[in-house]
Amino acid sequence: KNSSDNGNIDFVMKSSDDGGITWSKLKVIWNDGENACQNPAPVIDRQTGKIFMLMTRKLGTDKEPDIIDQKSNEAIRVFVMQSEDEGQSWSEQSEITKDVNPGNWTWYATGPCHGIQLEKGKYKGRLVIPCDHIEAGTKKYFSHTIYSDDNGKTWQLGGRTPQDQVNECTVAELPDGRLVLNMRNYDRTKKTRKNSFSNDGGESWSDLQSAERFFGIRSSR
Repeated sequence: KNSSDNGNIDFVMKSSDDGGITWSKLKVIWNDGENACQNPAPVIDRQTGKIFMLMTRKLGTDKEPDIIDQKSNEAIRVFVMQSEDEGQSWSEQSEITKDVNPGNWTWYATGPCHGIQLEKGKYKGRLVIPCDHIEAGTKKYFSHTIYSDDNGKTWQLGGRTPQDQVNECTVAELPDGRLVLNMRNYDRTKKTRKNSFSNDGGESWSDLQSAERFFGIRSSR
């Protein structure tokens, strides 16, 4: 057992009925044999009560450098599953890779953080998931979003950051209705995290800005 992103990785969960004071026993919700089920990004649709879990899956034998160099045995795939009973049971996994990957991205990760449902304005009700990817060829790192406008029935690709050197991220809705994407930063000249903003519900993103109040520790900058 180790903390690597490779190998046999299952999707597991615990639940609490008392505000986090106590927790249930560990429950496996996706075991794909020797393969890696990764990058959980749950989001609650408050209009329907459903919980959607976005995630990625790759062969357990495929390592990140080989995936980036396009030498892996299989591409990373993106899936969604849902629960209608507050996580007590889950649907089968449904693949959405072709809907959210234009085809020239090698590494791909949903989250690993929760998504949000927009509460304001034109895009109210939209489900938004923060993600990141690496381009084939250039091998550049970007953050992006995917979203659903039909209560999780279908998912589509949103915008990506105009500049690279960012990846793992989280998204929030601001009081004025804009979205902010807060990202892990790989630009070693700046020790802060990065921010980008969206005026269209995550369909496009502004130029990167240093998040001056949010200094990243070594593993998150």
